[in-house]
Amino acid sequence: MTRGVTRRAFAIGAGAFAVGGCRSLFTGAAGDFDDRLAVFFSDAHVSGTDPAYAYTSDRLRAFVAHVLAMSPLPRHVFFLGDLARFHGRREDYAAAVPLLQPLYDAGVKLVMGVGNHDRHDVFFEHFPDVASASPVPGSAVSVAHLPDFDVLVLDSLDDRAEGGTGGGRLGDAEQAWLKEALPQLKRPTIVCAHHDLDELRLDGGLLGIHLANAPMVRGYVYGHVHKWSAGWYHRHRWTAADHVYKKAALPSVGYWGDIGWAELRSTPSAAALSLVQTDFFFPVPVGFGDGGLTRRPPEWDDMIAANRGVKCVFRL
Repeated sequence: MTRGVTRRAFAIGAGAFAVGGCRSLFTGAAGDFDDRLAVFFSDAHVSGTDPAYAYTSDRLRAFVAHVLAMSPLPRHVFFLGDLARFHGRREDYAAAVPLLQPLYDAGVKLVMGVGNHDRHDVFFEHFPDVASASPVPGSAVSVAHLPDFDVLVLDSLDDRAEGGTGGGRLGDAEQAWLKEALPQLKRPTIVCAHHDLDELRLDGGLLGIHLANAPMVRGYVYGHVHKWSAGWYHRHRWTAADHVYKKAALPSVGYWGDIGWAELRSTPSAAALSLVQTDFFFPVPVGFGDGGLTRRPPEWDDMIAANRGVKCVFRL
C-alpha cells in the first residue's frame, strides 16, 4: 500500500540525515555555520577493492578537507549519488564512509542520495537514518529546510538494473508519493536527483514537465554525467501557462570528467550555485593505471579555465 503525503513528509528536520551506525559522537567545539551556505557534490565512486582507483579516495578526502576549512562552515552538504565505484560493493562503502566522518564530527548536516552505482540494501546498512527519515519506505528520499527554500532529494536508483549500468527510474511508490507531494509544496523548492530529467518519468510523463507544472519548484540539480552544465528547462513550451526553471549538472568529485563540486549561497530572492572545479581528467589522472597518460594534455586546463567563475542562479 502506498503511503500518502503526511505532514511529517515536509517537516523532516535537517538533523534527521545524520549517519546512524557509522556516526561517532561529536565532542568538539561547534564551529560557526552559515545557514544560507550549502555545498553540493556527486559521483565519488570510491573503490575499496582496486588500488588503481585509490585516487578517488584521495579526491574525496581533499573535498572534505576543503569543506572543513570553510569559514563559516556550510550548514548543509548534499551528495547526489554514486558513492560506490561500480557495483555497490560493501568494500566500497567501507572505504568511503570513514572519509565522510569528519563532516559529521564537525556538525555539518550531510544529506546523502543514491545513484545507479549504489545499492539500496548496502547503502542503508551504512546510512540507516536516511531510510528511516524518508517519506517513501525503502527509498532514499530526503527533504531539507534551508532559510529561503527547501531541497527535495529524490531517489532515482533503479534496483532492476544489473551492475549499476542502467538508467534512472523513480520507483512506483516514490512516483505515487511525488504526484501527491508536488501540489502541496508550500516553499520555493530545488529538486535534486542523481539522473537528468530526461531519464526520469512520473505518472507516465517526463518528470521535468511535472516539475514545470508545480509552481513552487525553482530548479533542478543532478549528477551522473560528470560534466558541469547549466541552463533552462522548458522542453520548447513557451506558452504563458508554462513554468520554466533552471537546471544544473554537477561535476564528479573525483572519478573522471569535470572534477569538483558546487557551492550554493542564497538570499530571500535567489540562490546562486557556483562551480568549484579543481581538475579535469579522462579516463584517469595522469600517471594512474596501466597504459595511462604520462603527459597532461593542455586541453584539460583549457576546459577548467572555460568553466572558471560559472554559476547557475535559481530565482526564488
